[in-house]
Order: sequence, then structure tokens, then C-alpha cells
Amino acid sequence: MGRLAIRRVVYSGDKYSFESPYLNDGIVIMEGVNGHGKSTFMNLIYYGLGGRVQATLPLRCLAAATPL
Repeated sequence: MGRLAIRRVVYSGDKYSFESPYLNDGIVIMEGVNGHGKSTFMNLIYYGLGGRVQATLPLRCLAAATPL
């Protein structure tokens, strides 16, 4: 069986960019207060691997959102 190791996540968009720290082997624990991007980070990895991520914005924000 193969193995996949994600070492770094980088996103660059029109209004936002992000670069994660280097992710070592073993268990990586992400913690933080609500609204600081933990789920967004995991959705970015899932999307990058070909997953389909549903919008979680309130309806009033969907009109202003730009598609990826």
C-alpha cells in the first residue's frame, strides 16, 4: 500500500494567500479558537486532493463569494 505525506500547503488567490509551516512525520495537531481557519485548512487539503468542498458561508455572503 502506498503512502501520502503532505509537507506543506500553499494557497495564492486574488485577495488572500496562505503558506503553512512544514508538516513533519507523525501526528500533527491543530488547535485554535473558533474562526481561526482550522476547518478551512483541512478543506484546502481535501480540495487539493480532488475533493468537493461545499460552501459554508451564510446566504447573504454567497453573492459576494468568488468561485475557486
